[in-house]
Amino acid sequence: MQLRRKSFFKIVLTLILIISLGLIPKLSNSAWSHGPLMGKGYQEEELDGPNGGIVLKLEKNYVEFVVDYKSGDISLIMIDDDMNPIPMPEDITGRGYLRMTRMKSNSIKWFDLKRGYRDQVPYLYATTGIESIGPFNAVVGLNIDDERKNLRFSWAPKHIE
Repeated sequence: MQLRRKSFFKIVLTLILIISLGLIPKLSNSAWSHGPLMGKGYQEEELDGPNGGIVLKLEKNYVEFVVDYKSGDISLIMIDDDMNPIPMPEDITGRGYLRMTRMKSNSIKWFDLKRGYRDQVPYLYATTGIESIGPFNAVVGLNIDDERKNLRFSWAPKHIE
């Protein structure tokens, strides 16, 4: 009986030490990280896109991650060096998920990227079904040729209308 009590106290003390050092929050953030984090304060070079989204380099061009606050729709728009939209290549497909950051539950919303047209230019989009969407972390996996690229975003509305 004495041996069980000592083991229990060792486990409790170890957990208290881990929590006090802040290792658990660091692990939970890195657990969902599947690529470089994009968003305010995370990129080496922060660019604002022509549609108000987060811009990051992807291969030879750029991709703009745009969120419609009211509908919760997510768009990935390919743009060139001059920030002009260019067609999203046909062979790029993707899937992703988002996790709301201000919710008590850790629920994850999965989405498939579909091909659409914006001003007659092909792009990828997803409908989340979450109206007046709040801050979230998202991982978007793009299949380019036979390679998978994971992009990670941290998004929050700039203002609530």
